[in-house]
Order: sequence, then structure tokens, then C-alpha cells
Amino acid sequence: MLWLAACWLLSFFADSRDLNTAALQTASADSLRAETLFQQKEYRQAAAAFMELLQRDSSDFNAMYKLGLAQLSIGELEPAIQTLSYALQHTKNRRHRVYFYRAFAYSNLGKLHEANSDYSLALVHDSSYTDALNNRGQIREKLGDTNGAMQDYNRLLQLDSTAAGTYYNMGRLLASLQRFDEALTYLSNSIRLDPDFFWAYLRRGDCLAFQENFEAARADFESATLLNPQNSEAFMKLGYCLVNLDRADEGCPKIIRAVDMGNPVAKAMMEEFCGESENDEREQ
Repeated sequence: MLWLAACWLLSFFADSRDLNTAALQTASADSLRAETLFQQKEYRQAAAAFMELLQRDSSDFNAMYKLGLAQLSIGELEPAIQTLSYALQHTKNRRHRVYFYRAFAYSNLGKLHEANSDYSLALVHDSSYTDALNNRGQIREKLGDTNGAMQDYNRLLQLDSTAAGTYYNMGRLLASLQRFDEALTYLSNSIRLDPDFFWAYLRRGDCLAFQENFEAARADFESATLLNPQNSEAFMKLGYCLVNLDRADEGCPKIIRAVDMGNPVAKAMMEEFCGESENDEREQ
């Protein structure tokens, strides 16, 4: 009898081990499927797959985290915030990443103070987190905290002195404060690091035009039109500089081109500087 009981017990453990192995294999296959869908950017299907994993194990941090990212990717911002908030309770090592993406969701909802707070929390956990510094800098700009934004951009440049985008952001911010000489230095560094940076040429041209250095501004706006022939602002400003260089015969066609691209500011500029030449220029 004891031997039979022992045999039954051994058989029970063997069956349990087989069941556990099968369950693990199923869980592993489901997890792989969810990850594959996520990597293939099939975010809606991935979200459903991660939800299934969480029904099986509600403490699965990776499933929670990836579900939050999938929800964020398909524009389900409020659910993403809820999911990521729950994920924060189940990790210590990756909190900076969770705070970062929750901040991104808040930002897209227009909740700038909440976004600023979460980016700051991400930086508490990783002070060299460059994406968080960059995004917080831009959020601080929108909140009117220009000093805070400049601190973030300067910190970014300390971490990576080859980041053309950071030099651009700093230059653009300084230009908005009419600190044109300083802005020109940063924007020129941006162009030096990325000679095809359309927006850097456009903003450096703005600074030069404000300083009435129309020839240098003309060169920048011309570079901008070559880099992005579909941008009406670049053509309008190129035309404006040419008019101010007493080259209206060259400038007006540029302004009119911007008008034809639907730029309302260019239309007012055309009426002021080009007058009756509009029809003649279009006929050429």
C-alpha cells in the first residue's frame, strides 16, 4: 500500500512537472509572439497580446511596459499613462524609461507640467539621460522657463558636443530672445555638424536678416530652398532679402512662388514690394 502511494505520488509530481513545462512553453511562445508583433510595429495586435500575458501574470513588468508603449504608439494616451503608472510599481532598474514615456504621453495630451515633472523624475534616476534632457528642455521652453531650457541644452552639449540638433535648439531659443550674436554661434555650429540641416539655415538666415546682413541671410535662405524646395517660408524670405538688396527683379518671383504655395504672409509681402509686377512675373 505504501509502495502504491509512493508510486502515485511520483506519478503526480511527474505529471505536474510535465504540465508546468507545457505551461512555460506556452507562455514563452505567447511572449515571443507579443514581442514579434511589437517589433513589427503591429502595435494594436501587440497590445492585445501583452494584455493576454498580463491576464496570466499581472506582475509581468515587461508585458506592462510594452503594453504602455504599444498604447502610446496607437494614440491611446490615457490608457498608456495608466499602464505605465502601474508598471512603475514593478520595477526599480527601468524607472527612468517608464517616467520618460509617461512624460511623452502627458506632453501629447498638452499636460506640460505633468510632462515636465516626469522628465525630471527620469533624470533623477539617470542624470545623463539625453532624450529626457532634450524633451524637458523643449517642455520648459513651452512653459516659459527659458533659463531651465538653456540649462538642459547646455547639459546636453556637455554630454555630446557633436549633437547638431542641440546646437540648433539652443540657437533657436537665443534667437527668440533676440540674442542674435549668441544664436548665430550655435546655429553655425549646427550647420557645421550637419551641412544639410534645413531648419538651421532658415533660423540663421532669420538672425542675419534681423541684423540687416541681407547678403549673408540671402545665402542661407537660398541654401534652405535647395534643401527643401517645398517650403514657402524659405522662398518668401529669400525674396525679401533680394528686394532689400535692390534686386527686386530676382526677389519678386521668389515671393510670388511662396504665394502660389499658399503662404498668406508672402501675399502681403508681394503686395507691398512687388505691386503690379505680380502678373508679369507669373507670365514669365
